[in-house]
Amino acid sequence: MLVRLEITNFALIEHVVLETKPGFTVITGETGAGKSLLIGAISAIIGARVNKELVKTGCDKARIEGCFTGVKHHFSPEIWQDLGLDADDEGDQEMLILSREIEAGGRTWCRINGRIVTLSLFRKVGSVLADIHGQNENQALFDVSSHLPMLDLFGGPDLQKALSAWQEQWEAWRCTRQKLAKYGLTEAERSRELDLLQYQINEIRTVAPKKGEEIKLQKHRDLQIHAERISQDLAAAAGLLEGESGANILDPLAEAIDHVTRISTRLEKATPIAEQMLTAQTLLTEAAGGIRDLEEQVEYNPALLEKIDVRLDKLTRIKKKYGQTIEEILTFAEEAEARVNELSQSEEHVAQLTVELAAQEKLLRKRGDELTSVRQAAGLRLAAGIGAELTELGMPGVKFEVAFAEQSPTESGLDAVEFLISTNPGEPLKPLVKIASGGEAARIMLAVKTVLAVADGTPLLIFDEVDAGISGRTSELVGAKLAQLGQLSQVFCVTHTAQIAAMADQQLMIAKQSDDQHTATYIYELNEVERIDEIARLLSGDQAAEYARELAGKLLARSP
Repeated sequence: MLVRLEITNFALIEHVVLETKPGFTVITGETGAGKSLLIGAISAIIGARVNKELVKTGCDKARIEGCFTGVKHHFSPEIWQDLGLDADDEGDQEMLILSREIEAGGRTWCRINGRIVTLSLFRKVGSVLADIHGQNENQALFDVSSHLPMLDLFGGPDLQKALSAWQEQWEAWRCTRQKLAKYGLTEAERSRELDLLQYQINEIRTVAPKKGEEIKLQKHRDLQIHAERISQDLAAAAGLLEGESGANILDPLAEAIDHVTRISTRLEKATPIAEQMLTAQTLLTEAAGGIRDLEEQVEYNPALLEKIDVRLDKLTRIKKKYGQTIEEILTFAEEAEARVNELSQSEEHVAQLTVELAAQEKLLRKRGDELTSVRQAAGLRLAAGIGAELTELGMPGVKFEVAFAEQSPTESGLDAVEFLISTNPGEPLKPLVKIASGGEAARIMLAVKTVLAVADGTPLLIFDEVDAGISGRTSELVGAKLAQLGQLSQVFCVTHTAQIAAMADQQLMIAKQSDDQHTATYIYELNEVERIDEIARLLSGDQAAEYARELAGKLLARSP
């Protein structure tokens, strides 16, 4: 259960610390006081989406922290280990502290027992600890697609075991169908595909592209296009070095070397300079020879250039068909060859897979029938439970039924499920989605959630607007049901109804105070006298009215 809730700088709440109690707690307050803020804060610590607008104006961040105790048995050992907790530990390890920080810049932080965790893990833990039922949940109840998941949740371990067996078999059947679909061709279709594949493979093999070939060809082509200019530059460079046409570099350098060498016998510092000059002479002589070699190698060859262009054109053509790069073309060829092998052996494979699929369909049908049988049994129990709850909620003539229809195989099974209801004696069962009365909808939702809560044992249940469309005796029945549910789980309820508020074990008041400069929301627990005042206000709008206070006292006196 939630034993402590601390809220700091969250919207209009500056700082609130609530020590919550087991059983049934109601939250009341004037319209617009901010009752939804408390629900929003709890939503934040179970992983709901939050935004930076929830940070109190002028503050750097908002923070919500909730402390839950006695919840270890709700988690699998795997999740407990994901939280960094030892499954064998006792004592303090039974406590989970969930905190959420929302920075004004929009970033959020999730922590469990002080350790930062991912939002996905935070939500997984939060979904086990608390369940919030509000207007959106009412709408979900009246969405047919939600009925099957609700039934599966209610069905418990036996249904989950049957569902797992179905899903395992369904996946095997689906994979075999996918494999068979690859060969699901007529003989003519197979022949056409083989011809096309063989043509594509032969076209690629004829060109025979090689990795890196295109880059080498482009370099050779560039060399051929500029061969004449390159030859001219090489000849000019060689001429300047060797002096074949007059001035050169090597002869003056040799003469300079002689001068420096002569003086080096008398001037020692000239010796390393002479050595450097000799090295330069050697390097330049070798460079001149290298230039002449290059000059002989570079020769414009129109035939070679045409050959290169033809080859590049062939590569460009197959790139347009089979891939943007040579690597992609080669991969395409490999895949095409693999497909040819598959199709060549397709008759044998099709026969084998057809036999496998028939066997899997038979087993799939068996698993589906088993799942349907378990679901139908669970549906009878669910209908009986909801019917009993609705009777206690002032709908004695109600009939509730879980209707089944067969559908094509899906991951969920062969069953299409829909809740049917008749709210008055003699009326036929109709789809739940056609129920129009707000009061009936609220009670049906409460009945369904009560039965499901018993099934899954969620530690904290929160109801918002559960009293929509009801009053008088019905409100008393709903309040009594919430109090009864509070014996199984911790229950919070936002209400505007005095009869429901009087049934609570704990009553929290939300009030808003404003002055010229700021507005703040406060949350605090009411004592017995304050509860009489608040319930009187709910009854008449005037907490000082004597008749309302007297009635409020009577309501509190007869509450469970």
